[in-house]
Amino acid sequence: MIKTFEVILEDDVRIPVRVYGQAQAPRLVMSHGNGLAIGGYQEYWSRLIPYFQIVIFDFRGHGQSDTGSLANHAWSQFRRDFEQVVDEIDRQLGKRPTFGAFHSLSSLVALRNTQLNGPRWQGLLLFDPPIMPPNDNPWQQAHVDEMLGIGARVAQRQHLFASPSELVQQYKGSSMLTRWTPLAYQYMAHAALRYQQSEQNWRLSCPPEYEAKIFCSNDDTALWENLPNLKGIDMPIKLLCADPNVPNAASAAFTTPIVADLGGFDYDFVPETTHFLQLEQPEICAQATREFCERHL
Repeated sequence: MIKTFEVILEDDVRIPVRVYGQAQAPRLVMSHGNGLAIGGYQEYWSRLIPYFQIVIFDFRGHGQSDTGSLANHAWSQFRRDFEQVVDEIDRQLGKRPTFGAFHSLSSLVALRNTQLNGPRWQGLLLFDPPIMPPNDNPWQQAHVDEMLGIGARVAQRQHLFASPSELVQQYKGSSMLTRWTPLAYQYMAHAALRYQQSEQNWRLSCPPEYEAKIFCSNDDTALWENLPNLKGIDMPIKLLCADPNVPNAASAAFTTPIVADLGGFDYDFVPETTHFLQLEQPEICAQATREFCERHL
């Protein structure tokens, strides 16, 4: 690691930012999906350290960042936080060609930020963004059912653990996570937990009610409705997504090609992967990231 610094948000929540790799190389900023932590993606982003200045951060209520209040754990707050964090990255490290590689939650925030504020990246690579379809779209109900169903399940999630290995076993037992690499279980368990010295136990950095709130409120149709406005944007955007041919594929595997067409984005999927493609095929995802960035430098 080259450097760390903290961003203090408007409600005093602290966001640690970690910097790795080549100090003079093109910059690549990364973050994670809901309920996860960017440290858990280490098999993916560590492969890119020889080629980029890697900058990673966790959203509020995740990983190494402060939890904050439940009231402020919301999409609108995430968008304000995101802008502040990215501005501080430029201030701390200096401006240079900067790419973003964001998964799920963070991909939605990055895309909405671009819709509202215009291009600020050399290019954006968005991993499987689960965008809410509009009211006239036949996929809307499937998306809503998935988000509410996941939200209801995670609200009941165990949040205290005797050790990270206990969470590893839970990950391994989940039918949704069977394609993760063995190391991904380990990295994510350590990244998603925080040790409580006073209680002599480990707790999830993202409390179950916080994670559930974000799933259940992933219903902003403005993301989809404003996609055509990005067709003329002077910034490359690519969607790298789950394989729609995998059994029981989530609705995003089928809607992301439509999203790409509406927004004028590049699109591809990684064979034999689900929504967690960076945790399932980290080498392929890292190679695709490198190729995207090098093509648009």
